[in-house]
Amino acid sequence: MMKLSRNIITSGFALVEVVFAMVITGAVSLSMLYIFSEANHYLIKENTRAEVINYCNEILDEIVDSLRVCDDYQRGQYAGFQQLVINTMDDEDNTISTVYKFDQRYGFLRNSNPIKHYFNKDEQRQEQFKLVNWGCRVPSADPGEDEKIRLAKNYCFMDVEVMDDVDDNKVVETLSFKREVFSSTLFIKSLGI
Repeated sequence: MMKLSRNIITSGFALVEVVFAMVITGAVSLSMLYIFSEANHYLIKENTRAEVINYCNEILDEIVDSLRVCDDYQRGQYAGFQQLVINTMDDEDNTISTVYKFDQRYGFLRNSNPIKHYFNKDEQRQEQFKLVNWGCRVPSADPGEDEKIRLAKNYCFMDVEVMDDVDDNKVVETLSFKREVFSSTLFIKSLGI
């Protein structure tokens, strides 16, 4: 006669306990996935914002530095944006023209060459930021300000829209950059010196 084993397992987890543990683990995993996803979204947005700030500040600084020492300048239009032609004289009284303009594909150009790498699209070809407006103009007169001083000053500005990395058409924020520059060469020329 064969002996039957009557060893019954009495320790372990019941099905309800296992299901409950799986539900808790799933909820914790989903919440961590959501937190990491939101953190990644925030970091991408901040990285884009930092890139825009660095790019625009470098471009405006170069344009302002050129205006500070220019002998003459003209404003025009190129592809819906302002074009700025800055003329300076070298030591032999030859005119050197520098043309600043914006191109949708290559960004800001100096004499048709990109000033700095311009990457406004991410890996999915979504637009990360877009230049809305830029230019330089003579500021309005302050009370009591001499007209020759006012004409030697320039107000340079740039407005850029930062886009959402999920929804390509949604503007997250608009960043504005401004500089005011005084051209001593233009002022001295206006005095006839």
